[in-house]
Amino acid sequence: MKLSEIGAGRVKQAVRIYLEAAFEGGAHAPAPVLDIPDDSPLERVLSQFVDESHQTNLRATHRYIIRLGSRSYPFMKFVLQEYLFEGEFFFCVDTHDQMELKPNVPDYDAWMELKRINAQVKGEIEKRWQQADLPTFLDMTRFVSTLQGVAPAAGKSHSILIVDDERPIAETISTLLRARGYRTTIAYDGREALDVIDAVKPDLVLTDYEMPGMDGVQLAERIKSRDETRGIRVLLATACSINLTEIARADGFLVKPFQLDFLFPLIDHLLPR
Repeated sequence: MKLSEIGAGRVKQAVRIYLEAAFEGGAHAPAPVLDIPDDSPLERVLSQFVDESHQTNLRATHRYIIRLGSRSYPFMKFVLQEYLFEGEFFFCVDTHDQMELKPNVPDYDAWMELKRINAQVKGEIEKRWQQADLPTFLDMTRFVSTLQGVAPAAGKSHSILIVDDERPIAETISTLLRARGYRTTIAYDGREALDVIDAVKPDLVLTDYEMPGMDGVQLAERIKSRDETRGIRVLLATACSINLTEIARADGFLVKPFQLDFLFPLIDHLLPR
């Protein structure tokens, strides 16, 4: 949804649903936030957020957050951000618990239980947003179905492997590329991608850059280092800055959020003719 279409009313509704779900069970929610009229101008709404937008080599990616916490974790964030498609904004929850602990750390079990609870809270909030017809990551597939001009590509139906640790993102890209006429497979991390590549032999791998365990650059290096996979084209997608050395390890790169009039021509260019 365009930022101008979201408006103060939808943001306030999303915050209210967040607080109801995150503090269900008697925990005390924070003091009222966004105590502004529903018809407030966009600038006043965004002034209530912390601006975590960042600039890459080519463009800015917009992200606005308020730390609201939850009944068991004070660092959880309410997020309004632009992601995947240029100019399209969604609500999401950042659990802010991505720190990885080794199993031999004394607090490991407690930390893993907290992450499990946080994931449940995040899922419940985003489910209620979707039920209220608010824009969420879970809603991106519906957005893809509204896109105009996604005509099937001419010629051979190529196979594309999509690698992204965020499932809604991977599934949305898959829906988009299938509408274009490509055959798609999904992997959710770099190691799984290597197994899928051996089984499927895709023509192209479209991989996210930032992933736990094995990032997109490391995956590209592994693909290019093996005789049996060296010919597979690798397209790296990133929402952060990347240097020329890393770019050179892939066959091409895309900046998130995607521009559709650039995405399809680049994929068509990289695929074998």
